[in-house]
Amino acid sequence: MLPGFGYIITYEKVRHILAKNDINDNRIRGLIAGGCGSLVSQTIICMYAFVDANLQSSLLSRSQAHSMSFPST
Repeated sequence: MLPGFGYIITYEKVRHILAKNDINDNRIRGLIAGGCGSLVSQTIICMYAFVDANLQSSLLSRSQAHSMSFPST
């Protein structure tokens, strides 16, 4: 939900800024705003995926180290 929220907020804010700077072509404003919104959205998703993968990796390595430390009988 957070990436979608970031996309919409960025999209609308960039469109507003472009309109204030006399860029009146809706296609150009939409293209630039969509690109910026997508950049923000993908950054949020990639950061989440990176942190998630690192947490899973560290938990897995701890689990394997724990199972190697105590041999089963």
